[in-house]
Amino acid sequence: MPEDEALRALAGFRASGARYLIASTRAHTGDDAPLVSDLLSAPFNLPLPRTFVLDGHGAVLGVWPLADSELTASD
Repeated sequence: MPEDEALRALAGFRASGARYLIASTRAHTGDDAPLVSDLLSAPFNLPLPRTFVLDGHGAVLGVWPLADSELTASD
């Protein structure tokens, strides 16, 4: 998905009144804590997820409270 479409989708989730965003991440467990490389970086710049959930098939899902998430404007 192109970045501009992904940013519009994230903004739409916030505008919908949803309380949480649950999204797949490129996370891995290191010696300390899971690391997320995709949604923490530009253009998304989300804070660390509140928690992580394993989907049972090897994917890691991050859980973000939408009220806490600061999205970078694409303008």
